Amino acid sequence: MKVEPLTKEYAEKLANMLDEYDDLKDKVHELSRNIIKNSKLAIYAIRREDIETAEKYIKSMQEMRKELKELLIRNLRLASINISLTAEQEFVEAYSLYKFMKEGKYPSLEEINTTVQEYIAGIMDSAGELLRLAVDKMLQGNIDFAKKVKDVIEQIYIFMLHVNPRDYELRRKIDYVTNILNKLQEFIFYKEVIGRASGEVN
Repeated sequence: MKVEPLTKEYAEKLANMLDEYDDLKDKVHELSRNIIKNSKLAIYAIRREDIETAEKYIKSMQEMRKELKELLIRNLRLASINISLTAEQEFVEAYSLYKFMKEGKYPSLEEINTTVQEYIAGIMDSAGELLRLAVDKMLQGNIDFAKKVKDVIEQIYIFMLHVNPRDYELRRKIDYVTNILNKLQEFIFYKEVIGRASGEVN
């Protein structure tokens, strides 16, 4: 006795559907890894003040994000793959730094067209790269830029206090921003106060 639909033919149909899902999953992983890689390359270009190269990586990531979203629509289960969420956060971080260095402002959630969770996480992660940019400039003697960055990180911190997310990981990132802000304040203090006391030349 054969019970419908538990037949060989139907099993083969489902097997093909699983194969299709696995192929889509592989593409999601590949695109996500490339977005993460390009975000790091874009940030590195920004630190070298090579905005033109950073812009190329940004545009490349935007194309890959478009392709990635089309894949996710084809099978909603793909949206649960963590690496795709990480890729979105990395893009937000890189794009935010690019926007800040080029235009002196941060992008909105609507401009980036992402989820609110990934937007918030990426914005807070950008504080760490802002610190590195500030330190790079301080080593070049540009303390005014470091002060400007300090104000931006402080603004990110206050902004996130108003957002007041309930998610544990996002709340943990607020503490991360606080630590970044404290570090930069210490660096500026050392440069301005202790440096002057020791006769350091800017």
